[in-house]
Amino acid sequence: MAETISKFQPTSFVAVKAVKYTGKRRNDYQQLVVLPRLRGEARNAVVNRLNALERKAKQQKAKRDLARELREAEEERLARIAEAKKEAEREAKRKEQQKKYNEKRKAERLAKKTIQAVAWDNLLDWVNARIGNKDLPFRLRLRSSVAKVSRIFNFSSYYHFQNWLEAIDKQGTIAESENYKKLAEVVGDEDVFNFVIPEFMAMAGGCNRHKEEHIVKETPYYTLNLVNNLS
Repeated sequence: MAETISKFQPTSFVAVKAVKYTGKRRNDYQQLVVLPRLRGEARNAVVNRLNALERKAKQQKAKRDLARELREAEEERLARIAEAKKEAEREAKRKEQQKKYNEKRKAERLAKKTIQAVAWDNLLDWVNARIGNKDLPFRLRLRSSVAKVSRIFNFSSYYHFQNWLEAIDKQGTIAESENYKKLAEVVGDEDVFNFVIPEFMAMAGGCNRHKEEHIVKETPYYTLNLVNNLS
């Protein structure tokens, strides 16, 4: 009797839960389990196989996604490096162009300055070519062509200037004159005025009293005292 009863007692059965399938596994689940109304151990076997395939597919997809992310990150890193390199090259090129431009400008200024510069030995001829009345006073601004030094010299006439140069030359060279040494003390270089950029400045108008001429002219009614100021 007991054996007969045990044959009719239901056995415990647990259905395996199907995961959320994607792609081909979703279609396989419909074709192999749902439509045939598969039950029991046969269903569990099919579902276990499909679950294993889905987990494997998801793992492979995760690996592919990770590999893609790593590849994209590496490509982005290399792109940043390439862009930084190009930017550095552009900056270097810009600096090189700026350097060439500065050197060109410096050369142009130096060339202009060289054209304007007058050797000390030619200074007398330079003044002689620009002065009108040699008896009138004038100022001469001398700027060094090699240093930021300039001085203004006052002369009562062209002949005063000529004597001043001769007095310097008698001492040997300009570098040995006291006036030059005073200027050289400013920059510590006795060649500072070997080449100068001169500027001629006429003095304010007035009377040249030391060479004026007095003329007495008689008229029928007056005696005129005339003065030629040589101005």
